[in-house]
Amino acid sequence: MWGFKSKISLFKTLFWLIALLGLVFRVLLLPSYQFSYDELSALERATCMGWNDFWNRCVIPDAHPFLMQAYTVLWVKLWGFSSIALKAPLVILSLLNVYLAFKLGERLQKGGGYLMAAFFSASFIIVFHAPLARMYTPGLTFTLLLLGLLVSCWQAKTITKKAAFTASVIAWLLSVTHHMGALLVITLLPLVVFAFRYVSLKPIFWIITFFCLMYLPLLPVTWMQFQHSGIGPEQGGWLDAPHWTQLYKWIQVWLGTGYCTGVFVMVIVWILWKHPKILISKMALFGLYVFFINLFIIYFYSVYRAPVFQYSVLMFSGIGLLVFWIGIMRVFSQNVLLVISFIILCVFSIQTYGVKSYYPQHVESAYEHSYKTLAGFNKADSTSALVCNTEPFIHKLMSKKYSVQHLSLASYEVVKSVVKTEQWLSEQNSKQLFLASPFPDQLIRALTHYPHVLYHHETATVNEYLLTKSPVTTQQTPYCTILKDQWPHSKYFISKSVDTMLSGETEFPFTIYNRSLVSNFKEGDVLVVKATSAATVSNDMELCLVIQSDSSKNTWAYNARPFIGNTSVTGLYIGSWIHRMNKKPAVVSAYIWNRKRKKIKTVRCSVEWIRYWPEHWKIWH
Repeated sequence: MWGFKSKISLFKTLFWLIALLGLVFRVLLLPSYQFSYDELSALERATCMGWNDFWNRCVIPDAHPFLMQAYTVLWVKLWGFSSIALKAPLVILSLLNVYLAFKLGERLQKGGGYLMAAFFSASFIIVFHAPLARMYTPGLTFTLLLLGLLVSCWQAKTITKKAAFTASVIAWLLSVTHHMGALLVITLLPLVVFAFRYVSLKPIFWIITFFCLMYLPLLPVTWMQFQHSGIGPEQGGWLDAPHWTQLYKWIQVWLGTGYCTGVFVMVIVWILWKHPKILISKMALFGLYVFFINLFIIYFYSVYRAPVFQYSVLMFSGIGLLVFWIGIMRVFSQNVLLVISFIILCVFSIQTYGVKSYYPQHVESAYEHSYKTLAGFNKADSTSALVCNTEPFIHKLMSKKYSVQHLSLASYEVVKSVVKTEQWLSEQNSKQLFLASPFPDQLIRALTHYPHVLYHHETATVNEYLLTKSPVTTQQTPYCTILKDQWPHSKYFISKSVDTMLSGETEFPFTIYNRSLVSNFKEGDVLVVKATSAATVSNDMELCLVIQSDSSKNTWAYNARPFIGNTSVTGLYIGSWIHRMNKKPAVVSAYIWNRKRKKIKTVRCSVEWIRYWPEHWKIWH
């Protein structure tokens, strides 16, 4: 029979073996990682010339501090546009974070290091961001270093000159990595003053002074960046203001998603029931303060000023929740904490690599995979290609990287214009069409020219079709195809087709659909409306789709497309604003905007509600 010490030793060995396998997997995936949109955006700005160009064209438009953009510029000059070279230091840094998290946890509580290491080894959100050459992995590094240093000084009940200097440098590095890192530094200052109120405040004074002196030259740039306010629709962005339910959703995501949050909550309730005084322990209060003060500032700023609430920017404050968790887990022994951490590591590993299928669901990106797929075609295949998510820089970089110049590839000018896209499609004589990342209305238009699907590849990040003009026989079962006759219908929102004659006497002559929005809409669902006339329609006429509050008539979402020939197709995504509606009455309206009051013949219209690209919307569920 094994003794108790032997069993604990086995748990330690298994813990580090599983953690090490996950970390080795990160490194082995380096050749497979593809550029995300944010990375490609940074690469486009990395071609700057000179100091002024760096600040004015690279940093200020990005609305982030300069550190990661400076890193990107330097690495591009050294290694060119290599994904392995750009991502390798970030992957290595993510491995270092596991060690730093372990050390911080051990400082807080013997055995707590295993709990922290479990999160940083296998939590999906951390694994997801680990290879991204953006602010999140280095931001976590500096957060762990800063908290570790402050906790160490707190336990020693003193701050040496060396520690004060080091703390100010780390705080500055965190602040020039991400503005949310600067927010964390600012919110930590009153806590530091309070914690060391019985010690000489001179070191704290030097921390603040030295930090301010280093940050002072950046204030004009930061002020210009703050003019962007956020990335909501009013700022020209895409992010909706968060609903309060997203606070709980963030905790779910940080704690591994799925049912993990419920287990954590039950354990916390049990601990507080048995040991209620543990809640007011210094460590628990410290963790709650770091977590909630940053979370609520970001949340209320996003609601009342401009949206910035994203799970990625909340990771710095999320470490506070882990500190709180370790603080209340002090009721358990070091060995019990090890066993609990081992179980958490196993659950997270299954969740990340099994349920979430990190590989291959999230390693490839739509911005690179499409061109990589196109490289497999040759002239004999007679293939045209329409990559719907492209931009000029992406198009140029990826076309060169994967040598796809031989294909009839639609340019960015074609993709960004509905009229030019339709004209381009009508001019194609190729046998098949490769269609990447289309919106539903783009897919519908493509199917009118290439009505048969040869195959469809879909993951959480990739959505591609190969369409043909002639009927085909294939044994391949599409991963999640959404051909029109397979779109799921709802008894609450049935597809509707109507015919009507437009008289041309009014600017808005015809409301196709007008009814209350149903509660079982989900974020990521799409409303699609299609109108077809018996004759050619002026492209001044538009098909519009709008969702409004029934009481205030405030517009929640809107989209419009012109008629091209005799057809118009308009799609509208259901965004995160659906959570803010709660049970408020809202109306969906589809109508024709006949701004020049022209008479046309009978128009046939249909409205459908579809679940489009469902895997893409499951990332954080």
